Amino acid sequence: MFYLYSRFLCRLAIRLFIRNIKITNLYHTSPGKPLLLASNHSGSFFDAVVLGIYLSQPIHTFTRADVFRKPAVARWLRRINLIPAYRGTEGGRDHLRKNEESFRMVREMFRDNECIVIFSEGIAANEWRLRPIAKGTGRLAWQTWFGETPQQNMEVIPTGLTYEHYHGANKDVLVCFGEPIRHDTIPENPLDQEKWLRAFNLLLAERMKAAILETPDGTPDPSALKEIVPQKEGNALLRWAGALGRAVNRPIYRLYSKPIYEKTKGTVFYDSVLFGALMYTYPILVGLIALMIGSLTSASWGILFFFAMPVLGWLGNQYR
Repeated sequence: MFYLYSRFLCRLAIRLFIRNIKITNLYHTSPGKPLLLASNHSGSFFDAVVLGIYLSQPIHTFTRADVFRKPAVARWLRRINLIPAYRGTEGGRDHLRKNEESFRMVREMFRDNECIVIFSEGIAANEWRLRPIAKGTGRLAWQTWFGETPQQNMEVIPTGLTYEHYHGANKDVLVCFGEPIRHDTIPENPLDQEKWLRAFNLLLAERMKAAILETPDGTPDPSALKEIVPQKEGNALLRWAGALGRAVNRPIYRLYSKPIYEKTKGTVFYDSVLFGALMYTYPILVGLIALMIGSLTSASWGILFFFAMPVLGWLGNQYR
């Protein structure tokens, strides 16, 4: 229930955060079969938000296990369909054992035709390039297709996310779903597991690279993205309304953006934390201001303010 509530809020809030988005080959993700979305990881937790909003079915997402350390936080994370992913390089055999538990849980989800998101690079980086593919995606695919209880209808969907920038709202986004990898796509004999995994990773990397925009040093190139993502022009009236929307929402935005920037400086979490904070608390803050306006003037003015603020925020994000 909390996941559905959060997803509803995300679908509203994303319109104030993302300016334009283009999604290609969405038909590869049609429900009714188990799916493993193998995505790059340039936007930290925000990647899962973008994918979860635009897919028709709910998603379950692998997330770094260290955020599950506190029991209260872990319960909340599981309520929004997050699955702990453990790095064997950090915790040795114990982490590998815990990862197997997560993989077993996911294979059970596949039996119910669930959609799972895994970030195949293993780490997040605010870059326009694909980092080396970690082993987890291939191992999960092999276990699902050729393990003790094979499920050969599962498909791996190479997925690419490209962001115009990584510093807050007003950005263009490209989401591309590549050609599926199925149980019989890899020609190598699955009985030779190591050779099969190497071939799988090579093919996955090739198809993921085709799904993202890359630059030699990983630096974003907004002009390249704008050539692909359709832009909203808008007339003079819409641009004026957009300027008004940015002006009235700027104090609230800066109330969040500056302290969050200081707390997340040097990490990849700025967009994720900023979006989450605004999504859950912006309606509350605007509602409190609306109540104050209503008590000082009339209820009509308070109600008008409550609905006008997000509409103006949307116009400010869309039209410049």
